[in-house]
Amino acid sequence: MSNEETGKNFKVEYFYSMKNFETQEIVYEREPHRIIEVQDPLLYRGELAAQKSKIWKDTHKVFIVNGRIDKADGNFLGGFFFNKIKDTNIILGSYPLSHNDLLRMKNAGVTGVLNIQTGNDMAQRGVFWP
Repeated sequence: MSNEETGKNFKVEYFYSMKNFETQEIVYEREPHRIIEVQDPLLYRGELAAQKSKIWKDTHKVFIVNGRIDKADGNFLGGFFFNKIKDTNIILGSYPLSHNDLLRMKNAGVTGVLNIQTGNDMAQRGVFWP
């Protein structure tokens, strides 16, 4: 049954992977599953073409327009990495997603975090900072 037939929204959960065709190794992204919520097409009024639209490519709410979904998914992270900047006490890296990531940071001597993600970034990745 299609979205047009039900007149309701529906959700799709997905994630990305990368395959090395030489070694056959597959790396799955470490992000929590991604979600798109396909909106009722009867409610679409051209918002995606409007400036300052509240529905935009970096949200989980999407419309199927002309058979296509425009979605900005950010980046692909296959692992949790961080490195110390030489001769400083600064460590740069990707964002933690699990308790194990936090323990690795603590064991490396991290005592504080400067988070440059937006609220939307954190919501899309399921980050719960407290």
